[in-house]
Amino acid sequence: REEYVHTIEDLLGVHYDAQDPNGLGEDAQWHGFERIGSVMSLSPSHVEKLFAAAETILSEAWPTAQPERISTRKDAIDLRGGPDRAKLTAQGLADKVRVDLWPGSELQGGRPGPGKALPAPGNYKVRIQLSGLQPSGGRAPHLAVYAVDLDRMLFEQDVVAPEDAPTVIEFTTHLPPGNHNYRVSNEVPGPSNLPRSGRADPRIPFLSIRDGRRPWQMKLTDEKGQPLWPFLIIDWIEWEGPIPGDQAAKITPFVASQGKSPEDAGAPLERFTEKAFRRPVRPEEMKRLLALMQAEMDSSETFEAAYRTAMIAVLCSKDFLYLVEGSPSEPSDTVNDWELASRLSYFLWSTMPDEALLSSARQGNLHEREVLRGHLQRMLADAKIQRFTSAFPRQWLQLHNVGMFPPDKKLYPDYDAYLEKSMINEATEFFRAVLKEERSLREFLNSDWTMLNARLAEHYQISGVTTDRFQRVALRNGDHRGGLLTQAAILSLSSDGTRHRPVHRGKWIMESIFGKSPPPPPARARRSHP
Repeated sequence: REEYVHTIEDLLGVHYDAQDPNGLGEDAQWHGFERIGSVMSLSPSHVEKLFAAAETILSEAWPTAQPERISTRKDAIDLRGGPDRAKLTAQGLADKVRVDLWPGSELQGGRPGPGKALPAPGNYKVRIQLSGLQPSGGRAPHLAVYAVDLDRMLFEQDVVAPEDAPTVIEFTTHLPPGNHNYRVSNEVPGPSNLPRSGRADPRIPFLSIRDGRRPWQMKLTDEKGQPLWPFLIIDWIEWEGPIPGDQAAKITPFVASQGKSPEDAGAPLERFTEKAFRRPVRPEEMKRLLALMQAEMDSSETFEAAYRTAMIAVLCSKDFLYLVEGSPSEPSDTVNDWELASRLSYFLWSTMPDEALLSSARQGNLHEREVLRGHLQRMLADAKIQRFTSAFPRQWLQLHNVGMFPPDKKLYPDYDAYLEKSMINEATEFFRAVLKEERSLREFLNSDWTMLNARLAEHYQISGVTTDRFQRVALRNGDHRGGLLTQAAILSLSSDGTRHRPVHRGKWIMESIFGKSPPPPPARARRSHP
């Protein structure tokens, strides 16, 4: 699924949201690994989803009409609801109203605007103006933007900005069309805002930490004006999009919108098929695709519609969906240069080979040691290697199981989703640093450093980390956080949420570190009655 997303993006410039509810199903796993061909299968339901995905992807890459573009803003009155806009406008206060978000509080219905559904799939830019007040010695407020019906976190970040000098957070995310529901929240633990003393009064607009709160409500600050809790103050949210990407540049060499017969589409269709199949196209394959176009045109479809059908057929072909190696008619003990290019590219980049790899395969010299070594060094230095340094440790260390048994809330009230995500990222960032710096494998077992952000450093009680960006941190002898085995994510895998489970820890070490599965437990002896 992950490789499919990256391949589509490199082929057509479209980001397909495969993990959305209407996307592709989860991949089968073997000891945490998602890319073991022998345990994966292709059922009729998979084929249906892949066909629907191909149609969705092609319609975004090559739209039949220019999509409508929206640009809208919701201010604090729109977001909170309650205060009378006309009355506030008459009082000169409408542009001064703000929204206060206590720890754990949220804004529901963060749609782009009244009745404004997203008109087309694509990248949308979101801007939020807000302040973030952090208590002395406490946590920073944490902004989270979550797509409820898509079950997807769109953006999250610690925000620290004075009340009178708000900052603007901007991010871009890919979204499908429709009137989706978005939740904007302050994801930090703190006092409940459910009692009347905590939550905002809809009849009184919140203007500042000094105005908009009743005297008997919980205080936001102390007598000196310092915040007592980490809270956010939001001014407005803007939506803009869809933002043009590189889809047009990617698909232009493959477009054939005018012609009288399938042969008129032969050249661009062959270019597209070769790029998608990651090898030269065979004459019989082109013959089948052109015959499909002819059948569509015989059924009164236009030339362009018939050509689109042929492109969808390519995206649903086994030669696109599979890493095809060898041939029953020509058995071989080695892979050829085209197959080697795909092996190398999907191993390190989780995507199709780039033009440099394909060029070496075309010249027939990719298998030569020096040429292969040169490509390896080039690929390790490319930004796309981050896909490997994120995906491989997540699968190797079985990090998908982190959070399966969350800590008991009564025992660990400060445990939250952001801490859980930070725990997983510590392991992947640690792996990335070991690989990039070419450090010894022994670092995985014992090191005098680790990778931390502010949230995880607070959890470990390690000082000196103030941002949510991961950074290298030197460890003291008493920290006991060196290597993988003492990291929070790894330790959580052998806990049931209340206590440590040594047997589970031993099983994980045998499988993930030594590469051996423990034997099944012995059968219980049957006791006979005297």
